[in-house]
Amino acid sequence: MTKELVVSYYNENLDWLQVFPKENIHVYSKGNPASIPCIQYRLLNIGRESHTYLSYIIERYDTLPDIIFFTQGRIDDHF
Repeated sequence: MTKELVVSYYNENLDWLQVFPKENIHVYSKGNPASIPCIQYRLLNIGRESHTYLSYIIERYDTLPDIIFFTQGRIDDHF
């Protein structure tokens, strides 16, 4: 079973991601490059996180993993 974590990122602190295997983390950046080891992609700073998630789905449509977890770069403001 394949799993991937897709992060919509714009200059947030991503230290919390370091507990995950770096080969499973896909960071889509609309700001500076992420400072953690991961697979990184650059997007124009348009839209919100839904734009990032849709970009991932369209780009990977034929090779999507079994499980995908979508999240924003900053997760602590949702508690």
